[in-house]
Parts: sequence; C-alpha cells; structure tokens
Amino acid sequence: MITARALGAQFAIAARLAGAVLAVDVAVCALVVAAAATLFRRTLRPPERFARLSEPDDRLRRFTSDAGHELRTPLTVIIGYAQLLRLGVLADRDACEHALAEVEREARRLTALADHLLLLARIDEGHPDRAGPVELDALCREVVEAARAAHPGHPVSYRCDGEAPVVPGVEPWLREAVSCLLANVGRHTPAGTRAEVVLRAEGADAVLDVVDDGPGIAEADHLRVFERFFRCDEARRRPPEERGAGLGLSIVHSVVTACAGTVSVRPGERGTWIRVRLPAERREGSADRTLK
Repeated sequence: MITARALGAQFAIAARLAGAVLAVDVAVCALVVAAAATLFRRTLRPPERFARLSEPDDRLRRFTSDAGHELRTPLTVIIGYAQLLRLGVLADRDACEHALAEVEREARRLTALADHLLLLARIDEGHPDRAGPVELDALCREVVEAARAAHPGHPVSYRCDGEAPVVPGVEPWLREAVSCLLANVGRHTPAGTRAEVVLRAEGADAVLDVVDDGPGIAEADHLRVFERFFRCDEARRRPPEERGAGLGLSIVHSVVTACAGTVSVRPGERGTWIRVRLPAERREGSADRTLK
C-alpha cells in the first residue's frame, strides 16, 4: 500500500511537471513563430527597400532579445524546481507541493506569454480569417463582466452613451484588446481602484474611453507604453511574480492599428485615461445602455 501511494505521488508529480514542460515548449515555439513570421515578411519586400531595413532590424533584434529575457525567468524557476524534485532534495510533502505550485504558476505565465506572442504574430501577418462587423456594446459588456469576476477588488462601471457603434474588425482581437485594457487596471493598480468604461459614437467613429483613479502613467511614458515589452519604472520595481510581460498595451495598439484606428493616453486629472478611436458604422439603438 505504501509503495502504491508512493508511486501514485510520483506519477502525480510527473504529470504536473509534464504540463509545465508543455507550456515551455509552446512558449518557445511562439517566440520562434513570431520571429520567423517577421523574417518571412521581410523577404517579400521589394529589393530597393532593403537599404532602409536598419530600423526594422533593430526592432526585430530588440523584440527577440526582450522575448528571450521574458522566457528566461520562468524557465529558470521551472528547471530549478524540476532538478530539486528529480534529485529528491524536496522529500517533505509540503516542500514538494510548494515547488509544484511554483512550477505551475510559472508555466501559466509562459502560456499567457505564448498566447500573446502568437496573437501579435497573427496581427502582424495582417490576414484575419474572421473579419466582419463587431458590436462593441455587447463585446464591452461581456468583457467588463469578466473583468469584475477576475478582479473583484477593482470595481468597473460601463455605459454606452447614445447609439451603439458597430465597427469592422476581428471580434476575438478586439475582445482581447479591451480585456488587456481592463487587465492593466486589475494587475497594476492598488486594490479598490475604480475604473470606468464609456463607449459612444462620435461622427463616423466609435470612441472607447477606459479611465481609472489609480496612480496613473508618467507623462514621459505616454507614447512608450504601447511598445512591446515596455515597462514603466514602477512596474520594474515590483517583485518578479507581480510583473507583467509588457505586452498588454502593445496588443491594444496592434489590434487598433489593424482596424485603422488610434489609441492614446489622454491627459486627465486622475489616474490613467486611455482612448481608443475606431472607424465605425452607426446603428440606431437605445440611449440608455448602462451596465448595472
């Protein structure tokens, strides 16, 4: 019986480690795909444009270097704990559980990083399969509800003023962009920080404002926050487990740009105010679209 229990515990550990290794494989493949896609697109450019590739080359090198750095930290944790488990150093059950919990947490970080890298690669490719009209009002309501569940300590309100705009685009991409905006509030502001999401039609555009009453973004970083892997000084000072990869707002920028729109950090009296503007077709609807 003791042997059976011991074997069962070993199989459980092996299964959890296998899941972590799979996440590692996916993340590394995502980085390779993202870099390969960029290189492949460059080979399709006309010959006369190769003389002007120094800036794209620099961006590619920075992207690959930053992505490799983001992969290194969780990989180091996973490999370190895996070696301790393999050598039997962590004989105590509580120590093993702690090690496995850390491995799984870092594996989830890698999975999220892989998802974001693959999404950016698909956006950069510029050939969406499911483009069409997107009802932003319904999308925002669903994303706000999900954000409330994911970050209950950060109250989020939503309303749509006037007619509900419909925009051309890729629904999963736009959903991820709005999700990233609200995830930034939940992850990078103190508990209790309130956020307000307001959607409206303005002329031929859809305008989405996401405003929070958190510490805000330094004015010097207003443009750089949309760069891939950029972190402001405050984010860099956080413990490694609390830092993001610096891809959330770059995904927002890439999605909005792919939809022929703009995104910017607006000056405000409090917190952070991010405005997304997208070309849209207006549709008649109810004037009261507040999400209770």
